[in-house]
Amino acid sequence: MSELDLTVIMPTFNRAEIVKITLESMAAMNTGDLRFQIAVVDNNSKDDTRAVIESFEDRLPVKYLFEEKPGKNCALNRGLDDADLGDIVVFTDDDVTAEPDWLTAIAACCARWPEHSLFGGKITIHWPWPEDRVPGWAHHPYIKEFGFTSHDYSEDEVEYEGVRLPFGPNFWTRREAVEARRFNVEIGPHPTNRILGDETLFLREFVRDGFPAVYSPFPSVAHRIQEEVLTPEGIITRGYQLGRGNPHVYGLPRRDLLAANPAKWRRIRKLAAIRDRLAMFMTKFILDTDRRVVRAVQRSRDLGFNTESLTLEKLGILDLGWETTRETTTV
Repeated sequence: MSELDLTVIMPTFNRAEIVKITLESMAAMNTGDLRFQIAVVDNNSKDDTRAVIESFEDRLPVKYLFEEKPGKNCALNRGLDDADLGDIVVFTDDDVTAEPDWLTAIAACCARWPEHSLFGGKITIHWPWPEDRVPGWAHHPYIKEFGFTSHDYSEDEVEYEGVRLPFGPNFWTRREAVEARRFNVEIGPHPTNRILGDETLFLREFVRDGFPAVYSPFPSVAHRIQEEVLTPEGIITRGYQLGRGNPHVYGLPRRDLLAANPAKWRRIRKLAAIRDRLAMFMTKFILDTDRRVVRAVQRSRDLGFNTESLTLEKLGILDLGWETTRETTTV
């Protein structure tokens, strides 16, 4: 057994003031006799991130780690490589506020499910403004989920069903299930080339390997939404990034057709991308702002899906994800 009960891995990049608020919430937790470490991975920040993290050393068992290569997944892998891994390994983001019993609730959940190794917890949204100032489109269930990582799967502790999985700011595993795994550095949040879906891919591999996931509503964090992402332009861009990630996670569409007739497959995908661009343009004429934004997110995501599928096929990257025959999804 490890000397630690639990390790939290948290990447951060150029958000010193944001990570400070997160660590303040963690310093206020009630952890009892839990032996734990907070490993914060600085992904080559240029602000005073290191000084902020180290300022908590007398209040938290915090460990500063550094990863020069850009990309959130590179930072997460550095955490898995260099943190002191406890029996439970928790993954979170640098913009969450932890509930006072967050870590003890995680440990208790694992004790109640001794045969399981993958878990997800509740994520609420902390808006930057009063509720009446939050735009209506931001409350759309799909946008709240993918755009702002709202996650409230069940009122009870249950196994996830179907394709549902935990969310990045609040999931955890047993050490023996994760210590040989690493995140795919080709996708994920990156300063210059952001492709979403990396955590879904990582978690799907657990399920594929026989580790069903358990949801618990008791270990909870609040995701603090920053003002700059709560804009129509920001959420539409995020939809495109999510669409780009879908072929990495689920595979290229119509692989049967691609194998039989590559030229026809490419024509269909190019026509679909043209359709998506036209549909995005047409959303400008929808008078209702909330409906316009939701529709634009859908079409932006579909455009990202078709564009990235063409890119991957051109590069010869065909054998990835799980094969699907679906064309697009709907909001």
